[in-house]
Amino acid sequence: MQKWSVWLVCCVFFLSTNVFAGPLTSAMEAYRVQVDKDGKEIIARTDSVKPGDVIEYRMFYTNEGEKRLKGLVISGPIPNSTFFISGSNQTEITANFLVSIDGGETYESEPVTRTKVNLKGEKVKVVIPPSKYTHVRWIPKQALDPAQSQLYTYRVKVK
Repeated sequence: MQKWSVWLVCCVFFLSTNVFAGPLTSAMEAYRVQVDKDGKEIIARTDSVKPGDVIEYRMFYTNEGEKRLKGLVISGPIPNSTFFISGSNQTEITANFLVSIDGGETYESEPVTRTKVNLKGEKVKVVIPPSKYTHVRWIPKQALDPAQSQLYTYRVKVK
């Protein structure tokens, strides 16, 4: 349990701070998602997690400048001790959603597939499971206007 507490505290501290100086500011926050006896989700900030817990990451981007910001690329990590929950990615704007399976070197649309040779020597298409994803990314199709904010969320499950 101690290992997970330290990981989340460090993660929340680092991710809640503004990453960019200048017209674009950002913050990332982590929340634990639980379901009550009636099936209703309870989402709350936490300083500890355990295997099986679901964490929702929320990334906020705000244009503090006076000009529209175009060409944004929003990326988020999937910590090694977790796996991505497919379909949990959300944003209120139109954006392309991509994932990485190679530490953020390249990104592609879901489902991620590869061609493999089976035991019979035949080439077959294999779907790479979300548990192999290392990062997520959104490419917004619209600019971020002055004083406007955008929210991007995704969920992971602790291994």
